[in-house]
Amino acid sequence: MMNLELLPNEILLDIFQYLHGVDLLRAFYDLNYRFNFLLHNQYRPYCFNFDFLSKRTFDMICQQHLTFIADRTTTLTLSNGENTPEQIHLFFKYIPSLRHLDIDTAFILLDGYEWKEIIQNWLPNLRAFKLEMMAVLPEQSIQKEADELFATFQTSFWTVEHQCFQEKLQALFDLAPNLRRVSIYQDEPLPSYMSIFKCKSASVRELCLRFYELDRNHYFNQDDCVTLTHAPLSVQCEKLSISVTNRENIIYLVENLTNLYSLDVVCKDDECFQTLVDEKNDDELVQWLKDRLPSTNLIIRYHNMKCVIRIWI
Repeated sequence: MMNLELLPNEILLDIFQYLHGVDLLRAFYDLNYRFNFLLHNQYRPYCFNFDFLSKRTFDMICQQHLTFIADRTTTLTLSNGENTPEQIHLFFKYIPSLRHLDIDTAFILLDGYEWKEIIQNWLPNLRAFKLEMMAVLPEQSIQKEADELFATFQTSFWTVEHQCFQEKLQALFDLAPNLRRVSIYQDEPLPSYMSIFKCKSASVRELCLRFYELDRNHYFNQDDCVTLTHAPLSVQCEKLSISVTNRENIIYLVENLTNLYSLDVVCKDDECFQTLVDEKNDDELVQWLKDRLPSTNLIIRYHNMKCVIRIWI
């Protein structure tokens, strides 16, 4: 060891590069102040592989060294395997100040609920999170298991609180500066749905929010309509196709979407939901709308789908 102490710092730092982080700290830390200073302040980069490691050593590195070398740790291998159970969860307990986290994992599947627990419990300051997971799923049930996994990332924690879905969609809009028409359907209620309209697009003029199968539509209530009329994506909307819960919503949309000139709407309190109306345009809902909207508006039943009312403004 006397020979090593005689070497200049530059040579010692070169020697350190041949050792993995765990072995390096075990071998040289606490020998003297000079080595401690080099390890905590000058050596870079650290590579850690925490596989096949005792919990005592794992805790020692996380407790004594991690805060000093976190910004110089470039490679980190963690495992929740048989030899190191719950290691990933334990690791995050030691870095509550972490702000940016990129995860690239193979054969370890943590679903959206587990990542939510980790972030809420151990990473209160996290601002950016990128996750890439690779896994082998049974071929006979791959679609089912993939859908179930994706569903765990569709809770309000991800889509509303952290707006992950919105950020991805905004990136798509940014790549399509000439996009004019957007169609959005949902098979089942999702907390992320209304967050879509927070996205911005200077070119979009048409929004189709209605599916031809009535039971697969999102029906906009009054609060949804208020959100829609104030949302960046819809303020410049000229043509809108939508389903609403009641007829007052129709009046609100016509009066508050100031650029709108064409509205196709399905209304839940329309008699069409109980029985087909006749071919005339003077049915109850059409007449109700005519009585409340300006006479210059043309209001008719759409001839191909009797439940759809078309308003030309």
